[in-house]
Amino acid sequence: MERKTSKVCSHCQTEKPTTEFYRGSVDGWRSRCKPCHIAAVADTTARRKARDPEAFRTRRAQIERLSYRRANRTQT
Repeated sequence: MERKTSKVCSHCQTEKPTTEFYRGSVDGWRSRCKPCHIAAVADTTARRKARDPEAFRTRRAQIERLSYRRANRTQT
């Protein structure tokens, strides 16, 4: 089987080397290139944060809450 060395991004429609794509999907590479994927994730994060800023928490706060719960869990 021949290995692909380039692929067309489904978002920007530019042919790029496969090193510009994350691994995954049917052909072994994601459909969007890394820059388009990063932009899409940033856009989604911004929209979620704007929609409900109170519910949007940092990973650090989540870790601290989990640590507190584990430390204060009652033994049964």
